[in-house]
Amino acid sequence: MAKLVSKVYGDALFEAALEDNRLSSLSDEVTAVKEIIAANDALFFIVNCYTTGFSCSTLNEALSRSIQKEKGGHIECGENLLPVTTNNSVLPCGIFGRWTND
Repeated sequence: MAKLVSKVYGDALFEAALEDNRLSSLSDEVTAVKEIIAANDALFFIVNCYTTGFSCSTLNEALSRSIQKEKGGHIECGENLLPVTTNNSVLPCGIFGRWTND
């Protein structure tokens, strides 16, 4: 059930970002990466995003719809976190995505 909710939420965030034209630069980057992966028979790809204005669910959806759709493999996305030692917490500072060729 949690995977279904996550997938539906990710789809909704991705569609909202598309409508707001916030994915144009990400789309350009993903297209360039697809060309590099195809030309080099890549085993993995890692991307770090800072102050992008979209969530890791949106990044996951973009990678799934582009790279994974054409090349297969596995997508993993999450948040980059910095430890805050003064109060033993973490500070979110960006998102990451990883595609691996199975």
